[in-house]
Amino acid sequence: MSLPTAPFLPAPVRRVLKRVLLRPATRADIWWSLLRRVRAPSAAVRAKLIASAVADLALSTVAPRRAVSPRTLFSGRVLDPASGAWFHFRAGTDDLYNAMPGGEMDVHEAILAPLGEGDVFVDVGANVGYYTVLAAGRVGATGQVLAFEATPGTARQLRTNLEANGLANVEVVEAAVHDGSRERLTIGVPAGVYGMASVMNGGGANVASWEVAATTLAQACARFPRIRMVKMDIEGAELAALRGAEPILARVENLVVECNRGSDEIVALLERHGFEVSALRFGPYVLARRPAAAAEPAGSPAARGAA
Repeated sequence: MSLPTAPFLPAPVRRVLKRVLLRPATRADIWWSLLRRVRAPSAAVRAKLIASAVADLALSTVAPRRAVSPRTLFSGRVLDPASGAWFHFRAGTDDLYNAMPGGEMDVHEAILAPLGEGDVFVDVGANVGYYTVLAAGRVGATGQVLAFEATPGTARQLRTNLEANGLANVEVVEAAVHDGSRERLTIGVPAGVYGMASVMNGGGANVASWEVAATTLAQACARFPRIRMVKMDIEGAELAALRGAEPILARVENLVVECNRGSDEIVALLERHGFEVSALRFGPYVLARRPAAAAEPAGSPAARGAA
């Protein structure tokens, strides 16, 4: 949705129109997609979800800086009918939004399509575990998922979602993935917006912070001879994490990386290690694949190779 670019409208008027019309419409579309996609376990939970949508729409209109991501008023759980997975969410957080990223278009397919029985999937920035849960189902009992989530409360929520779906093939690593220069880092979370948790966040009145352990992918993944897919979404710290992964990148076949910061350096690093890198439609993500894997359709036996 876009506003008419009428030159006769003064800039202040266009800004007001954007605030009054465009922002609420965009947020309403997000909530409509969420409510259509999830299945609430009861009518009461459904009513609370609708109330959360109304409250969030109002907040995003009158105080947009306080409404970065859609948040729920209460805690609960919902079913994703498409995958058959249950996801729990906390009150006053963007957990539900993070657990239902169906709007990520080709990112969703790029992450999950290459995975099959027996594969290894590494989720850097697992949050509440949407991709972790779906990938665990794809790789099966003979596969392995390594999920990194540094924020303590979110790591607990991730484990709750794994238990809710009966998944035993996931190892949760409660640490920040970085370049190996430090053993401890501070992670910051803007009020209730856990999807923006990052070691790149500074302090502030509305930022909660924790000191957390730090590790590298080279250290944590040394035992894996082959890694089918690495998904990396850690709000600006991706370049440091990739630098810490360089010793094992030869074992990685595919990566999907968010490039909010340092995109040129990220692409250069991946290409230096032999990956073919392409931009995904849902920016600012890139897909990096080994040329042999890129020659076949994602998920085909030839592209996946022998486990």
